[in-house]
Amino acid sequence: MMAVRKDMQEYARVRDEFIQYARSKDAPGLYSLMAPFGYDQSAMYEFYDNEIYPFFSDYKQVVSPDVFNMVTDEDGNPGYTIYGFIETTNGKRKPYAMAIVEKGKRLAVKNIVINRCFKGLHVDC
Repeated sequence: MMAVRKDMQEYARVRDEFIQYARSKDAPGLYSLMAPFGYDQSAMYEFYDNEIYPFFSDYKQVVSPDVFNMVTDEDGNPGYTIYGFIETTNGKRKPYAMAIVEKGKRLAVKNIVINRCFKGLHVDC
């Protein structure tokens, strides 16, 4: 049985915080959201430089609707993967999937997949 999860707005808030750090190229901020999982910091900074910053560089807004899919990490911690789209300043929609898990009594970003549409989970694949 899964533990009771925080309000979905808290998951969306963490997603929005991640996006704001990405837009401002704040690697320490991004890493702070992922640090509870013990990822290698230098590898994550490289991932941010090569993948995350370019993806969010022309971000305008999150486009609804989001799909929240319940997940657990390898330690059994509950959370959700948010499947959604961002809209760019020129109106292009780009898909993302962000797993946010309750880790160490806080919400943390476990993983993010960008530019990949998951059929059945993303609306309009």
